[in-house]
Amino acid sequence: MNVLLVRNCKIFFRNKKGVFSSLIAALVVIVLYVFFLGDNMKKSLVELENADHIIDAWIMSGFISVASMTTTLGAMGLMIRDKENGCIKDFFCSPLKEWQIAGGYVLSSYIVGVLMSIFTLIAAEIYIVCRGGELLDLLSMAMVLGVILLTVLASSAMMYLLISLFSHSDTYSTVSSVIAPLSGFLTGIYIPVGTLPEGLQTVVKCFPISHGAALMRQVMMKEPMDAGLSKVSGEFAVDFKETLGITMTLGSHQDNVWIHIGILLITAVIFFGLSVLILKYKKREQ
Repeated sequence: MNVLLVRNCKIFFRNKKGVFSSLIAALVVIVLYVFFLGDNMKKSLVELENADHIIDAWIMSGFISVASMTTTLGAMGLMIRDKENGCIKDFFCSPLKEWQIAGGYVLSSYIVGVLMSIFTLIAAEIYIVCRGGELLDLLSMAMVLGVILLTVLASSAMMYLLISLFSHSDTYSTVSSVIAPLSGFLTGIYIPVGTLPEGLQTVVKCFPISHGAALMRQVMMKEPMDAGLSKVSGEFAVDFKETLGITMTLGSHQDNVWIHIGILLITAVIFFGLSVLILKYKKREQ
């Protein structure tokens, strides 16, 4: 499995075009924010003196969350190429077990996703500082890295299960073109969660990566929110956090940090287990 993992990582990073394309969806978030979304959101927060810094932190945390999905999805393109050129049949004939084959792809996409998400974190921090904001302190930075590790793990398992259902690059390209913008919507970046119809809010809250985005926002937005929300009413602060997807409520129950973490871990386990079962079925068909 280790050999398969290293092989997959090397092939991915040799393909400079593929590395860049895996970041395109996240970069689109920045472009949309700078030219379209940013001003409108800041105008709606005239009550807050530091609205610029709050919204910058909000969009950058979403930027990192989207990257956790698009980069792992990009890394999974190698599995499609292995199916098309017959390499996957060689793996089936090797002593590797199904969970080891699945683990090789998932772990390689996990490593890719973590490295690329850290790159986006660095870019996000540079952007925030250039806009007059402050760098995260060491504790907050460690917490963000922990959220990245969890979110990318869930994303890797989800993307592997999704892509394992397809066998051709054309289908993969079509799916990628849909998943990339959809990830921005489901993490509440293009349209804040609280402004969506109630049914769509429930869909977003049931999407596992949105819980990673919520954790990311809670950490990256803490300092600017503490400063900006200190002079407003408690009711406004609660509505503000709900609207921007910083906190999530299903029914009358507000999710806490451990629920978010649990959802991400359970998602990784369930999707990886389903992936192994599908791989066993496909191996029998060979």
